[in-house]
Amino acid sequence: MSKAKKKQKTMEELLEEALVPEEEQPYKVPENWVWVRLGSISEIIRGVSYKKHQVTTDLNDSNAFIIRGGNIQDGKIVNQKDNVYVPKELVRNEQFIRKGDVVIVSSTGSSKVIGKPGIIKEDDEDTSFGAFITMIRPNEGIHYSYFGMYFLSHLYREKIVSLAKGSNINNIKKEHLTQLTMPVPNVNEQIRIADKAGRLLYKIDEAKRFIEEAKETFELRRAAILDKAFRGELTEEWRKENPEVRLPRISDSALAEAPYDIPSEWKWVRLGDVCSLLSGKGFKKAEYTDEGVKLLKIQNVSYRKIDWSDVSCLPDHYLETEAKLVLHPQDILIALNRPITNNKLKVGMLKDEDTPAILYQRVGCLRPVSEELDPSFLYLLFTSGYFLNEIQKRLLGSDQPYINMPQLKEIPIPLVSYPEQKAIVESVHTFLKKEQKALGRVESSIDFESLQSSILSQAFRGELGTNEPAEESAIELLKKVLQNR
Repeated sequence: MSKAKKKQKTMEELLEEALVPEEEQPYKVPENWVWVRLGSISEIIRGVSYKKHQVTTDLNDSNAFIIRGGNIQDGKIVNQKDNVYVPKELVRNEQFIRKGDVVIVSSTGSSKVIGKPGIIKEDDEDTSFGAFITMIRPNEGIHYSYFGMYFLSHLYREKIVSLAKGSNINNIKKEHLTQLTMPVPNVNEQIRIADKAGRLLYKIDEAKRFIEEAKETFELRRAAILDKAFRGELTEEWRKENPEVRLPRISDSALAEAPYDIPSEWKWVRLGDVCSLLSGKGFKKAEYTDEGVKLLKIQNVSYRKIDWSDVSCLPDHYLETEAKLVLHPQDILIALNRPITNNKLKVGMLKDEDTPAILYQRVGCLRPVSEELDPSFLYLLFTSGYFLNEIQKRLLGSDQPYINMPQLKEIPIPLVSYPEQKAIVESVHTFLKKEQKALGRVESSIDFESLQSSILSQAFRGELGTNEPAEESAIELLKKVLQNR
C-alpha cells in the first residue's frame, strides 16, 4: 500500500507559523515591518561529525578547514595555531560555508560562549564547521548583512542568555533557534539599514583599532623600559651617588658567559641561586569543595595577573595537611605547561587578596631565598622580554610545550644590590603608572559595547531614519520567502 502524500500547508497556515503573535513581540516596530520566527526565514544546519583519527593539521585540496568555537571571535572567523582539517568527503555539500551564513557555538561548557556568532563574509568551498557549531543560512529574499547583524544584537544575545539560564543548558537545539524572534522589514529597508548601521559599526571598529594600537605601543614602551632597567641604564646616576652598596650574599661565583653586558657592580647568577622553586600537587576532583581554601591551578595564571574567574576549592584543613603547598602574598607563579601563548608569558604575583591558596600541579612557585632580594624586582624581571626569550629557548615538547624546574633553575639572572633593586622598581613603576594612566584615559573614553548595542537596537526598531512608511509591507516579502522554501 503506497504512502499517503503529506498535505501541503496553505499560505495562511505558513504565515500563522512564521508570524509572532502580538503578545509575544518584544517591542513595537514600524507598521510595514513584521515579527517572524527565525526558522521561517532561514535554514538551520548542524556541523560535521568526525573521529579523532580523521583530523589533520594540514591544509590541502582534499581537506576542509573546520570552524570550531575558538575560531569565532568578535563576530568574525579567525585562524588559530591549532586549526583542524578533515577529508572533504565527510562534509555534505550544504555544510560548506557561503556568504551570509552565520555560525554559532551551540555546544560548550561555558555560559559566556554559548551562542557566540561568526558572520561569514565570502563563499568558501574549503571551509565547513564542527559538530559543536550550528549554521544558520538566510533564505533568498533576506539580506545577508541585515540578517548577520541580528546575531550581534542585544535582542539575540538576551534570548540566548535567557535560554541558558532558564533550562540550565549548554546546548542550543534546533527548536531553540527556529523559535527565536526577529523583526523584518522589506528588502529595500534591510539594505538601507545594513548600509547605515554597517558604516556606524565600522567607525566603532576603527576606534577599537586605535585603542589596540595604543595598547601595543604601551607594551612596546614597557618592554623597552624593562630592557633599560635590567641593563642598568635607568640607575646609572644612582650608582654614581651610591658607590658603597654591595651585592646580596647569595652566590660567590659568577657565570662565565654573560647573556649581555651589565654594570661592573652587578653579576650574573642562576635563577636557582636567587629563588627557591616549588611545584604543586595533583588533587582529585572528589577532594574539591564548594567553599574552602582556593586551589591555584594553571588556568588561574594569566598574563601578568592571577585570574580567579575559574575557582576550585579544597577543605580548609588542607592548609595544615598540605602546609608545604600553601601560597603567600608576593609569591611569583608561572605556568609550566604552555607557559607562552601569543608571545606572552603566563606569570603573576600573588596579592594579599589572592591568599591563602594551595598550589596545584604544573604551576611553579618562585620565592626569593634572601631578604636582600625584592620580590617586586624579580617579578619585573620575569615579565621582561629577556626572561620570555630565555623560557622560549628551554621549552620542551611540540604539541604542548612545557618547561620543567631544572630548566628554570638554569636561567641566568642579573644580581643587583638590594637598594638598587628598590631604585629600579620605583623608577619602572613611576614610568608605568604614567603610561597606564594615559592608556586608561583612552580606554575609558568610549563604551564600545554600549555604543554597538545602541546602534543595533535602533536598527532593529526602525529608528535609524531609513524607513519609508509608504513602501510595501514586509508581509509580501515573507510570503515570497515561504513560497520558495
